[in-house]
Amino acid sequence: MMRPIDAHVHLGNLTKLYDLARLRRDLDEAACEGAAVFAFPEDMYRRVDSPEHRERANRYVLECAKEDETLAPFYFVWNDFVLSDELEEYRGIKWHRHADEPRYDYSSPACERALDAIRRLVLPVVVEEEFCQTRGLVERLAPSPVIIPHMGGLNGGTERMDAFFDDPRVCFDTAVAPIENVRWVLEHVGPRRVVFGSDVSGTSEPFFNFPKVELAKLKKLDLSGSDMQLVCRTNIRRLLARGSFFQLAMEWEAGEAPRFDLPEGYSLRASGPGDEKAWAGLVNGAIGRWDEERAGKELFSLPEFDCANLCFVCRGEEPAGTACLWKGTLHMVAVAEAHRGKGLGKAVCAAVMRKAKESGLKKLTLSTDDFRVAAIRTYLRLGWKPVMLVKCEDHTRRWEAVMKEIRG
Repeated sequence: MMRPIDAHVHLGNLTKLYDLARLRRDLDEAACEGAAVFAFPEDMYRRVDSPEHRERANRYVLECAKEDETLAPFYFVWNDFVLSDELEEYRGIKWHRHADEPRYDYSSPACERALDAIRRLVLPVVVEEEFCQTRGLVERLAPSPVIIPHMGGLNGGTERMDAFFDDPRVCFDTAVAPIENVRWVLEHVGPRRVVFGSDVSGTSEPFFNFPKVELAKLKKLDLSGSDMQLVCRTNIRRLLARGSFFQLAMEWEAGEAPRFDLPEGYSLRASGPGDEKAWAGLVNGAIGRWDEERAGKELFSLPEFDCANLCFVCRGEEPAGTACLWKGTLHMVAVAEAHRGKGLGKAVCAAVMRKAKESGLKKLTLSTDDFRVAAIRTYLRLGWKPVMLVKCEDHTRRWEAVMKEIRG
């Protein structure tokens, strides 16, 4: 059974009391494994504003994480930009300010020193700030990944988060966000960039910010099992494991693409008008949630989409598998469950590789996941090579683990 990890929890024993025992009770009630935890804003500045108090609050979070290894401690940075001497022991950063609260001086040398320390450790940063400051921080924090909480509700509004949709480093947590906002963001960035969070902080019930309540909200989205796993567990684990945020990458130096004999009754063809429903049926659940309407709107009707670059392998007239040449990548590979184990994925991928060669591309890339060992084995047999450095992340150890599993 999948055990969620709550990516947004406040913890403290000073001005507000929500200690480890209370948190563990609430996590267990929701069948959660663990949580990302950070201090209360009240302990940073709202009720007590002193460096000593902030140090005590951050220290408590770290001590709780040492006692309970399922917790990931985040260091809360306030506008004095003081960082702990033990920053490397923290798993992330909490950057928190509302519009009516004291400002950070983003032009100060102290700010730049703090950002440099965070970038050097490539720590994930939960950024809760006004919209303009959020945009600036996202740019300045690179290559560190950024989590925007509440679907951006307190970062200028969810409707403005499209400014970050094209940046793969930016994720969004679901804490106390209306379900329609969660759904809208999911439709635009997919399940790999959304993380479950509750914002639980010891508030007496009935209230909205408890893990069990937030999880019940997410279940109403009708996500596939694999997508729910991404949102509730896998994504935050990737964010917390330095060097594991980005997917694995592979590349193929365009040469002679292999050809494979298809089983009797199967054939290859390019897509054409009216294939939206068939394509959506193949990829739905395997690559996010798709239906005919979304396929038409977000893929087939795009000016940069070329039907000739989307391939089907068919059993008679019925599409059984698909792959696409998309902006220099081998993308959206899927084979219907009833037709797996027949080499169809290998054949349709090779067809896309031949199209790339014919179009003059010198190199083709793809992204994949560590657990997709069968797919990676296919790519290796097709002549693809692992990429060890992806957006400043060293994936050498991840590839070593994958290759060890392939070798058995």
